[in-house]
Amino acid sequence: MMMLPVSRPIWELFDSVLRYIQFPWRWLMILSLVFAVLVPSHLHTQSVRIRVIGGVAVALALLAGFAIPLYGYVRGLTWNTTVWLESAADVGVVGYAEYLPVGASLVALPRYQVPLVRSVDSTQIEYLHVEKWSGPTRSFEVATAQPQWLILRLFAFPRWHAYMNGVPTELRSTPSGEAMVYAPIGRSHFDLKFEFTVEHRAGVFISLLALAGMIFVRFLRPWQACWSRQRFGSD
Repeated sequence: MMMLPVSRPIWELFDSVLRYIQFPWRWLMILSLVFAVLVPSHLHTQSVRIRVIGGVAVALALLAGFAIPLYGYVRGLTWNTTVWLESAADVGVVGYAEYLPVGASLVALPRYQVPLVRSVDSTQIEYLHVEKWSGPTRSFEVATAQPQWLILRLFAFPRWHAYMNGVPTELRSTPSGEAMVYAPIGRSHFDLKFEFTVEHRAGVFISLLALAGMIFVRFLRPWQACWSRQRFGSD
């Protein structure tokens, strides 16, 4: 009840206390998975009429669950998309502390008018061309008159790997958590790729193994039933 709008008077009355309560919003994702499995399983054992009514009810619930939040979102759009994109481009590196790399600090990060690539000691960069800065890849070409470290508008997560002129190079982290690469004298081409680690490869392997096991069990069941009928029928 406290998660529904009807509880608003209680929230306003006890605001100084309830503001610190965190309801298990994220658990709804897990409960939704259980709900999605149990409801069809239960309807499958019922009569045709109940299955039709239940299917229509589930379809209407899904439609309402999608349409109502979408209506509220569209209704609350009061800004211009172009202005929003421009303002977002002026912001530096933002995020939530729980999703940042270990040791990163949002307080120490520059927030506005931060270029994608800048010198660590404010040395002038002679040439900079950003080829791609989205998704799992960052590519840019830079020319410097003296060797220097370049700070990127990117958090130095462990899965980021840097390549200079096609050769792996060191990727460091600033005290605030931003990524840094070393640029020698002259022109250099850098590629940053969000690559898999051993842990992620193991996770993908386990997921594929579990999927293969489910498929195997699913197709094995008819053969088991046929084998059981033949065995007990012959006995």
